[in-house]
Amino acid sequence: DVRWQSNNIYTDDNSAMPMGNYYFTGPDGNETKMEYIFGYILVDGDLTINLHHSSIPYSLE
Repeated sequence: DVRWQSNNIYTDDNSAMPMGNYYFTGPDGNETKMEYIFGYILVDGDLTINLHHSSIPYSLE
């Protein structure tokens, strides 16, 4: 399973950049948190992904 938590979406005339967290639940029931950011632009009227980054949040533990 995947659960999404959006923090914000930044937009302007021809682009959007949503960011937040998503949580993967494994077969054992444990959940893993990931941070994400996507970038979208309009190209000839079509929405196109021009950026994607996901990572496990930094932890001192």
